[in-house]
Amino acid sequence: MVPEIENIDKAVGKQARITSEISTAMNNIASAAVDMASGAEQMSGSVEEQYSTMEEIEAMTSQLSNMAEALRKLTEGFNVI
Repeated sequence: MVPEIENIDKAVGKQARITSEISTAMNNIASAAVDMASGAEQMSGSVEEQYSTMEEIEAMTSQLSNMAEALRKLTEGFNVI
């Protein structure tokens, strides 16, 4: 009877170690998922910032184009000697 109890005790110990390893692995996966989510959030913020900058550049380019057209109209009557 004692050998059977020892075998059960060993099996329970092994099961406890495996359960602990699984728990550690799951914690590592959860931590990695949090890191990835944080990275994705930072990337999203960066993309939004770049989009906003591109919109500003587009508006400035349009203004510059309008100014160039106005300048062309102002100077088209001048003759360069």
